[in-house]
Amino acid sequence: MYQPNPIIVARAVDLWKRALAAPKYQHERPEFATLMTDMQSMMAARIPKNNTPDVLDKFGAALHELLLKPDENGRHVDYLGVDYGPDSTLQAAADVAGLRMEFPWKTRMYLLSDCVSFSIGAGGHTLYHHPMPNGRWLLAPRHIEHDLGEIARRVDAGDTGDMEVEG
Repeated sequence: MYQPNPIIVARAVDLWKRALAAPKYQHERPEFATLMTDMQSMMAARIPKNNTPDVLDKFGAALHELLLKPDENGRHVDYLGVDYGPDSTLQAAADVAGLRMEFPWKTRMYLLSDCVSFSIGAGGHTLYHHPMPNGRWLLAPRHIEHDLGEIARRVDAGDTGDMEVEG
């Protein structure tokens, strides 16, 4: 059963705050976008919102608490998502913070014990965020299941391949 890792939870909260600060409204894969879907996305972006830094900080604090606390069945949240509206955990954090906005459509996040995966928009690329030494994050298109220490040494030597380093 999933047990939250505070480092992963903090990253998850940070990623949601970033996504809500500059929301993306993409409900079709880019290759299937039409003038109509582009117009819908533009209209959604114009819906009034109060996603100011202070409201997003309150949202982040509420989400952090919800992700670390087990529910009434003793289970922790390990998935957060938005189809056209936020799931119950995201909505509860928004309610606590007074956040009123259209959440980024077709957004999915999975929390694992050693990383968090995140994709924004229909057909959005999933990135796996793995913690590295010195507060850095390895962003990879797949879950890295082997020695992150060795990967960190390779990355420090400039061998990033299809991965990025943040921080």
